[in-house]
Amino acid sequence: MVLDLICVHSYIGFTRLERAVARWRKQGGVIEIRFAPFELAPGAPTTGSPLAAAPPNRSAGCAPATTADQASRTPTRKAN
Repeated sequence: MVLDLICVHSYIGFTRLERAVARWRKQGGVIEIRFAPFELAPGAPTTGSPLAAAPPNRSAGCAPATTADQASRTPTRKAN
């Protein structure tokens, strides 16, 4: 079995597999699971590199939306 530790789909699949294995063993079945290593990018540099440039003023949190931004996202309702 190859498992990506940070992938939510891998996690869900693994937990489902664990439950199925537990049911199988409870019924007297025998199963062996072997985890295989997998290197996604074997040629990647060991020094690392940024995936994307950090957004400006990141430490300040999210920038507040302008009135125009808020107006474009606010649904309009018709009066009854």
